[in-house]
Amino acid sequence: MKTIHRPKSRNKVWISTWILAGVLLVAGLIKYGGTSVAAPFMKATSYVNEVGAAAFGVFTSKNSVETENTSLKNKLAEVQVAVDRDKLLVQENSDLKELLGRHSNSSAILATVLVKPPFSLYDTVVLDVGSSDMVSAGDTVLALGLVPIGTVITVYPHTSTIQLFSSSGQKVQVMIGKNIQATADAQGGGNFLVKLPKGTEVVQGDPISAPGIGADIFGHVENIETTENDPFIYARFSLPVNMSELHFLQIERTRIS
Repeated sequence: MKTIHRPKSRNKVWISTWILAGVLLVAGLIKYGGTSVAAPFMKATSYVNEVGAAAFGVFTSKNSVETENTSLKNKLAEVQVAVDRDKLLVQENSDLKELLGRHSNSSAILATVLVKPPFSLYDTVVLDVGSSDMVSAGDTVLALGLVPIGTVITVYPHTSTIQLFSSSGQKVQVMIGKNIQATADAQGGGNFLVKLPKGTEVVQGDPISAPGIGADIFGHVENIETTENDPFIYARFSLPVNMSELHFLQIERTRIS
């Protein structure tokens, strides 16, 4: 029996024909029916996008509210500090008038600021009164008539130098709010840092006093720092006076004769 061999070229023609037909069929589906075939997938994709956009919108809105809330708290704390400073200025005006009418044997003396930060060194201030005015080392110096800011450390006949409580390395016992006792570490430039156990109920704007040096108003909590692994929180504050704006200070003399 003879075996019939079909030419290979003919098989190739048939294969090519079927491939071409398949390509044309797919092209037709894409052109005329592709939209309906892909519609379910397009709808699913659209739904996922909408859900994602909504979730992102909620997240963004929450962050926006939190940011605005923090900003309002900061502004409230700033307003409180400004109010207290205004009260101190009013009191200073009253105290200055009283001092100008006092006799020389008064324990308080008014001094003019000659040199102050940032032009003086190491948080010191130079005043125009000295030993001839019965000023002594260790005398307490007040700003605005109410706020103790430092003590006299060097005395000359007609001038004296005071060191601010905020001078780096100094420590001041303070009261935060009504019942939180702590030690404030001076950071220089009128700034302080208070280290407290984590969980201590301290918030931005809390008033700070220093009973040991007679300061009813010594500052306000301006910032609170904490980290996840640190068992402490850190509250920062500064003196409620701007040394660059002060022209007069008051010295409470320990001797007057």
